[in-house]
Amino acid sequence: MCLILPNLQKRLVYNEVIKMLNQEVPISQITRKVGISRMQAYHIKKLFD
Repeated sequence: MCLILPNLQKRLVYNEVIKMLNQEVPISQITRKVGISRMQAYHIKKLFD
């Protein structure tokens, strides 16, 4: 799934989260590394699935 995000920073965060989800990295580790909330990470995961 490819989302067109208006902001480059948001797009980079989204792509980083998707990459980490593909590597089966735990959500808590993703949020710490990327600097987003767990709810945001779960929202991206839901869009990805």
